[in-house]
Amino acid sequence: MNGRYLAFCCALASSLLGAGPSEYIALFDATIRIQNSGELLITERIDYVLGDAILKHGIVREFPTEYQGPSGTNYSVLFLVKSVVRDGEQEPYKMLSTHGGKLLRMGSEDRFLTPGRHQYVITYLTSRQLLFDDPRWDELFWNVTGLKTRWPILKARATFILPDALSVKQISLSGYTGPFGAQGKSYTFFGTGEKTLVVETTAPLGPFEGLSVSLTWQKGIIQRPSRLQEIWWFVCDNPGLTLFFFVFLGLLIFYILVWRRVRATQTVGPVIPLFYPPATILPSGGRYLLHMGYDSRQLAAELVSLAVKGFIKIEFEPGWLSKGTYTIVRVAETEESAPRVPTEEIYKDMLARLFSASNTVQLSQQGRGYVAAAADSLRSSLWKQFKPYFDFQVRYGVIGGVASAVTTLLALLLDGWLNPLVPIMLFGLVALFIFLLRSYTYEGCKLRDEIKGFKMFLLAAETERLDIIGTPPVRTPELYETYLPYAIALDAERQWTRQFAPVFKHLEEVGNPYMPTWYAGRILTYAALDAFASDLSSFASDVNIPLPTSKTSSGGGGGGFSGGGRGGGGVDSW
Repeated sequence: MNGRYLAFCCALASSLLGAGPSEYIALFDATIRIQNSGELLITERIDYVLGDAILKHGIVREFPTEYQGPSGTNYSVLFLVKSVVRDGEQEPYKMLSTHGGKLLRMGSEDRFLTPGRHQYVITYLTSRQLLFDDPRWDELFWNVTGLKTRWPILKARATFILPDALSVKQISLSGYTGPFGAQGKSYTFFGTGEKTLVVETTAPLGPFEGLSVSLTWQKGIIQRPSRLQEIWWFVCDNPGLTLFFFVFLGLLIFYILVWRRVRATQTVGPVIPLFYPPATILPSGGRYLLHMGYDSRQLAAELVSLAVKGFIKIEFEPGWLSKGTYTIVRVAETEESAPRVPTEEIYKDMLARLFSASNTVQLSQQGRGYVAAAADSLRSSLWKQFKPYFDFQVRYGVIGGVASAVTTLLALLLDGWLNPLVPIMLFGLVALFIFLLRSYTYEGCKLRDEIKGFKMFLLAAETERLDIIGTPPVRTPELYETYLPYAIALDAERQWTRQFAPVFKHLEEVGNPYMPTWYAGRILTYAALDAFASDLSSFASDVNIPLPTSKTSSGGGGGGFSGGGRGGGGVDSW
């Protein structure tokens, strides 16, 4: 032990004093035989020089076997050692796994190398190294020496022996020397016969420098592996992605079958036109039930309903360069009395939040907080009222969520990495069908059909109403105002307003034009009916005050260099 420690100290001192490298490679000579099958049979002759007073068991050759395929997938190559010879005799070796490849450790733990020059000859077989993806040519881009060698390489040589289908004249060659990313040209090349190309460095390679060579030839000369073979290799390299594919396909089929079964339960009878809305259903409730959720038009409909009933007033101020501004004013019996309060609890809380600071609220950014508070109150009340009418099929969401989570975890464990598309597509599929599987209970289906029947009446033209069974109510301004909030909630305000055109025209002709007391803005004449309906639509839109948004962007690019391509790794000692 003392002798080994002394040798280590002497070597360290020699290195620090500049006595020259204690280890280096005098020659790295690789013969790469491209077989007709596309496999490579490679023989590497490595002349390793060990300085005095250095104790080493042998050398280690690192060889990458894991690469990044298309879209970040795994791509594995074969590395099968045929023989290892040192100084003309068989050398013991051990194959170890490392991150992204294999370590070929040559030598014996109970023996040290003698100082001097040792010649290692490694013969191995590797496959899937030829590149067929470029539409213009096929290629072998071979990193001859690798870039992980810590010592200088005085000379590097690569001899390429071509298969039967290729000749030297059909090859286009380029090479690169230096550290990773460099495009050095310190090499020369020449052909020896019809089947052999030799590439040699013209200057020593420093530590962590290497030689890479690209051979390209016309597409199709060497047969590409069959599509079936490539699919099988992909499955073997990416078991996690393969599992994801089958789970995704299984979930898709499962959800489609469930969706078809759920849809079949949603028809309880024909939709019959109705002249009256369902009892106890407010305007916002009809839209909430049909849309299975809240939106701003529901609040707009309720505000119009409260205005018609005399609890608030809607004022419109046209703008010179904009469409104008809406203001909601709370109404009192007299100037001295308190504002009027509706009896319905849903309205009490909504108005209390809307007018918490003042009896006047403008539909602009200034009043956004008060409108949002009123919307929250209405949304909460509607959810409590209509929740029993919905079936959100939560159990199927749980099944899909658990399957997606387990698959994501297994994909990470099996492949060693996680393509972000795996969780995005799995959970995205579950989220999509959670939305599509929303359905109604039996009572919900009946109530939905009643609302649809009433909407048919609101949308019906005069000629269409003749086909409706029963006697429709007499069209009067009072009927128009009573059902106007429902028309706004059900996207029928324009059609509903146009139904009353003859009524308003007659009132105008007799000198008693329709003047709603709950709305102050555009003068309502027969010619202005469409404009008034447009005002109502605009009001419903303004209730949803938008927030500011922002955008981001990104981009990227690439090329050929030392250290690129297949092969590589490096040489070390142990």
